[in-house]
Amino acid sequence: MTEDERQRQMDFIVETLGRITIQNDKGFKRLDRMERILLLTIRAGRRERIEWRDHYNALVDAQLRTEEITHGNSEAITRNTQRLSRLEDTVEGNCKDLGELEEIVREQKRNLRPNKGGGTAST
Repeated sequence: MTEDERQRQMDFIVETLGRITIQNDKGFKRLDRMERILLLTIRAGRRERIEWRDHYNALVDAQLRTEEITHGNSEAITRNTQRLSRLEDTVEGNCKDLGELEEIVREQKRNLRPNKGGGTAST
């Protein structure tokens, strides 16, 4: 092997190693980019899960408060229904008493009307 051939082989080896190194560097740069993208994606997912969990917890709290309010309203409706029933009973009693009072007033008016003979009717 001559000196020129040896030099060409060395040049070929150096050139090949240079290409391999460049390709290797490109591969590492790609890998670094992929790692950064993966880390960004993981962080974004973590933030999203935290935000979702906060919203979910707020929704659960609101539901619990709504159930408490609904329970209180249900009790109030029950009390109001009972009061309304008693009020209806009172009104019915008052109507009955008023009807009896109207009958008494009519009877008294009849008794106070003058008779055709010029006097008042007496009981």
